[in-house]
Amino acid sequence: MGSYLGSCSGCSIDDQADTLKCTKCSKNCGAQIESRVPFSSCTSKAFGNNGGDLTCEDLPAGNYLRSCENCNKDSDGHLSCACHTGSGGNKVDTRIKLDACGAGLFDNTDGQLVCASGAAAGHGAEL
Repeated sequence: MGSYLGSCSGCSIDDQADTLKCTKCSKNCGAQIESRVPFSSCTSKAFGNNGGDLTCEDLPAGNYLRSCENCNKDSDGHLSCACHTGSGGNKVDTRIKLDACGAGLFDNTDGQLVCASGAAAGHGAEL
């Protein structure tokens, strides 16, 4: 999971080599290259694409990673992302306090960051 899904393709986990490998990751110039990153050493299991290089992202867990991009933890204690709103493919900027969800699991509901099922109630606010 992670933001790499929007800019990398042909991705798979190689259990023997303990790596996440993508055959095509977009560089800033638009070119696509192959990239790999160690899998098990990334505790968040959230990966990003930094100019064609797969990286481990220090992000909280949750299904939001499948439909949100450009996520980061802000210095003021918020998780901020651009999340897809549903079938239209539109994205909106949204944020939620990192301590809003007791279990620390987040989800995307129609473009809004929310606590995942089973976590304390909370909704994100559009920026």
